[in-house]
Amino acid sequence: MKQLKDALYSNDEVAKKLIQAESIFYEIYENCGKIFDSGCGSYLFDGSTYEYFIDLYPKQKLLYDLAKESSSVLEIGTYMGHSALIMLLANPKLKLTTIDIMDHLSYPATETLKKHFPEANIQFIHGNSVDVLTNINDSFDMFHIDGNHDADHVIRDFDLCKQLSSTNQYKVIFDDWHGERGPGSSVEKHVLQSGNVSQYFIPNCLWTNSYIQMDL
Repeated sequence: MKQLKDALYSNDEVAKKLIQAESIFYEIYENCGKIFDSGCGSYLFDGSTYEYFIDLYPKQKLLYDLAKESSSVLEIGTYMGHSALIMLLANPKLKLTTIDIMDHLSYPATETLKKHFPEANIQFIHGNSVDVLTNINDSFDMFHIDGNHDADHVIRDFDLCKQLSSTNQYKVIFDDWHGERGPGSSVEKHVLQSGNVSQYFIPNCLWTNSYIQMDL
């Protein structure tokens, strides 16, 4: 986290928490056999080298701030647990259910997080999100959608998660809000036509995410 330590974010709560969690970031890498899916980045690194990537800070902060206000989160797309780490730093007592179709990295990553956040309720589910979501008998107050990026799949994830909202405000964070899912896409059009959108925010960030809240 040298980039954060050297930056002007040093007095920011999110930056401080990330700096304190540097050892967890590298322990995840160790427990994943010091491998990652080449070219596939996360909220914390760019997919080329396993080093913290400060250009993603705006999306990291958005995820942190929203998770801090949440008590239960359903996440689609676990990967190396970096987005989960950010949410758990925001709320160490978070109830987090995270789904991924691959478990070679997601399983050791979530087991590492369980060790460091013993007060949280962390459940990793290995499977296709569409299949898993139709069998979940629980509800959540926030959703993080970052799984299969195919537009039709994203729309299906969005619609299924909507049925699992524990409140009358459906709160969703989409990662990689560009291309097939993002401004001008079929995904955005479907989402904005799905209900009364009360908040829609896109941080100015490389490979940005977005936050959408709608009334049910």
